[in-house]
Formats: sequence, structure tokens, C-alpha cells
Amino acid sequence: MRGSIGPALASVWILVAACDHTAPVSDPPATSDRPFVPGDPARLTLNAGPDRSPAWLPDGSAIVYSAQQLGRTDNDVCLAVLP
Repeated sequence: MRGSIGPALASVWILVAACDHTAPVSDPPATSDRPFVPGDPARLTLNAGPDRSPAWLPDGSAIVYSAQQLGRTDNDVCLAVLP
């Protein structure tokens, strides 16, 4: 059992030593209105009416937005959740 601890400890040391935690993390500018990945945007909803004001939930688990169904006589706007 004593011989198996040496290689395991060496493997952990190599993984820790290979990690460089001194480089700062870079975020895209918060003022950008461009997507993070270039290309055409993908439609996430199937609603034929307008979908507006999307926002992430605080925990990042879903997008909340307002959705209006065409053909309704009352022009009602609903709150929708997209997980």
C-alpha cells in the first residue's frame, strides 16, 4: 500500500504544478451588444408573436421574457420561462 501512495502523490503534484493561476480571467466587455460567438443568432422560442425583454435568472438556470401570442383579441402579454 505504501508504494501506491508515491505515484498518486506525484500525479497530484504534476497536476497542481501544471496549473497557472496567476493569469487574470478575462470577461467580454459588459457594454458590448454583440454575441460572444460570431455568426447568425439562433431563435430559441417557437412563438410567432413578439418575445421581448429577455433576462437570465440570478442562478443562470433559465431565461425569463415576455411573450405575446398573435390572434388574441385582448393583446395579452405573458411572462415565459425558458430553462
